[in-house]
Amino acid sequence: MLIAVTSGKGGVGKTHFSVNMSLLLSKRFETVLVDADTGLGNVDLVLGKKFEVNLIDVFVSDLPLKKLLPQYEDLWVVPAPSGVVELADLSNREKRVLETFLNGLDSEFDVVVLDTAAGIHSAVRFFLEKADKIVLVVVPDPASLNDAMGLIMSSSASEFYLVVNRCLSHKEAKMVHNLLIDWVKYTDKVVHFLGWLPEDPKLREAVFSRKPVVEYAPDSRFSSLLSNIVSKLVNLKGDGDERGVEKLSDVLYKG
Repeated sequence: MLIAVTSGKGGVGKTHFSVNMSLLLSKRFETVLVDADTGLGNVDLVLGKKFEVNLIDVFVSDLPLKKLLPQYEDLWVVPAPSGVVELADLSNREKRVLETFLNGLDSEFDVVVLDTAAGIHSAVRFFLEKADKIVLVVVPDPASLNDAMGLIMSSSASEFYLVVNRCLSHKEAKMVHNLLIDWVKYTDKVVHFLGWLPEDPKLREAVFSRKPVVEYAPDSRFSSLLSNIVSKLVNLKGDGDERGVEKLSDVLYKG
């Protein structure tokens, strides 16, 4: 199953969410995290580890993916070639190469997490088109919600799964969700509520320690609520890849 994690606005904690969610998924499933911010990727910074291999190396190598890709604990990682401007807006040829690559990942791994760039440029829309599920990360801020709405309306996708980050409470998160529902009610778009995450000081400590928070503070409120989101996500049934979702559920319940 391909899960794209995106946001309309930058700086909302999307990459921290992607990294920590992927680490939790990797404890139960064969998971690969793709830094799909092909212009300015920073998954490696959040993981606190420098990787020698990046997306460009993967394209030119003949090695099997699981032999080529670096790992962080149980998680496979495809780091982005940060600063490669020509990849920020993909050509048709680059899209075909990336599509073949993503299909290969999808056949090799149980879960593929795509951490996209913020915004609505062509590379972001491409990755959203290929995803089975789209997780939209926002914060309770007018600029974030306005940009998220722009992303929703510019995408060909019709379903989005909302995570409200840096939130005070479940009640505040639901207010944000209800606002987006009101905005899209006369369109073909659907925004599902997936969960919310708090402004947790443990996350800040983890950032400065250059460690993912689910490892730095696994008992923190952030880690606990993120675990709930992951459990909900892997059990979703929808119009996406039913085969992939059922495969995940089968693995989940074998434990």
